[in-house]
Amino acid sequence: MKKTKSPKNPMTLLIQLLKKTDIASLAYVVEDRLEDYVQWAQPYEGEGGYAEGTGERLSQAVEFLNRLEEIKSLLQTAGTVPQLEDGFFAVIRWHEDDIKQALANRGYLANKSNVKRVLNSRAGRTLVDLSIEEGWAILEDCLDFVDGLEQRKRRSS
Repeated sequence: MKKTKSPKNPMTLLIQLLKKTDIASLAYVVEDRLEDYVQWAQPYEGEGGYAEGTGERLSQAVEFLNRLEEIKSLLQTAGTVPQLEDGFFAVIRWHEDDIKQALANRGYLANKSNVKRVLNSRAGRTLVDLSIEEGWAILEDCLDFVDGLEQRKRRSS
């Protein structure tokens, strides 16, 4: 098997994985396994047979794969992005409430004092820098889902 360099951007990795994986077939196989499990093996769960919670984990795997298929479908769905003024088509605007939510998610107090600390730290600048950097990577990765893009003609030497 050929080893490929893994991208550092998790979104890039996800997009590449979605593009090359037949998720619907994977979901079918896991769902079929779940049906067999429920019918034949679930009564023996935890009694020296299957580990406790095996059926639940199989159900979660099916749900996860179905969600991935939805994401893949959304990435491939034809549609247009609303055009903003001066050629812009997307704008990311972070709000102080987003910082509060991130603070709360990480177990910190979501108060004005902590928001101010974040905004006055290198973290605020890093968020801007990384949003731009990762945005470029995501934009380029999304091109893989656009059908019919014309290639630049290469000059013959």
